[in-house]
Order: sequence, then C-alpha cells, then structure tokens
Amino acid sequence: MKNNIKPIAQNPQPDTTAPRIAEVAEAENGEALTLLLGGEEFPVIAHADGVPPLQVGDRVVFLATDDGVIVTHRLRAPGEHPTRGFSVRPDGSLIIDAGEGITLATDHATIQLRADGRIMVDGREIYSVARGLQRLQGATIALN
Repeated sequence: MKNNIKPIAQNPQPDTTAPRIAEVAEAENGEALTLLLGGEEFPVIAHADGVPPLQVGDRVVFLATDDGVIVTHRLRAPGEHPTRGFSVRPDGSLIIDAGEGITLATDHATIQLRADGRIMVDGREIYSVARGLQRLQGATIALN
C-alpha cells in the first residue's frame, strides 16, 4: 500500500458508523488493499497500529469513512491461538506466552528464549551480579 496520506472525512454516513466484518480480497506486503463484503469491494485507506500482517482471506473488522475503510482488527481463525499471550499474575508479575519464542533486541545486544528450551544471550559485554549465591548449573559446563 502506498504511503499517500490524506485527511479522513470526519462525517461518515449514518449507516457506516458501526464496525463491520469483511474478508481481505487483495493484500500486498501484509496490508489489505481491498475488502469484500456481500459482493461489494471496499478500498482500504488505513490500518490501525495493532493490526498484524494481513493476507487474502483473513477476516477483519473495519470502520467505513467517506474515503474508504480503516482496518481496526484481524479476527483469529477457528482454533488459532492468540498472538499476544500476555497475562498478569496476582503478585503483579507479567507472563508473556509465545509458543515460538521471544526475542529482545537492540542494535548491539540480543536475548532469545527459544521454543526448544535454549536461552541465548549475545552482547558486547555481559554482566551478571548477585548479592548472594550465584549458581551455574548444567549437565556439562564449557568455559571458553
């Protein structure tokens, strides 16, 4: 989708104010270009920030404007797990559940939690500090 930014009309038609559900008819680079609803195609003019990459056949929620539609959400397919597996424990700690792994990255450092159980830490320097006992335990331990 080209980055042609234009103002969105602030006065939608009375029958288009409610969110509606449609199917992605055409997509490019993860963005919907047109939606199909009841045999009618709607041009997509924008995507909300949290919308994941889309492909043809995805079902989406959209809002209609005078200029086209804004895609606000992608609906999960039956049986599909949520992509954002965040939950908060009663003690306030955060659980991030990502079945395929998690990566935290900056320009010069990366921490990966992999689905196979490996944890990879990569950086120019790595510091590990403990106020009490610091334990290194494994079936085998290789240093250098």
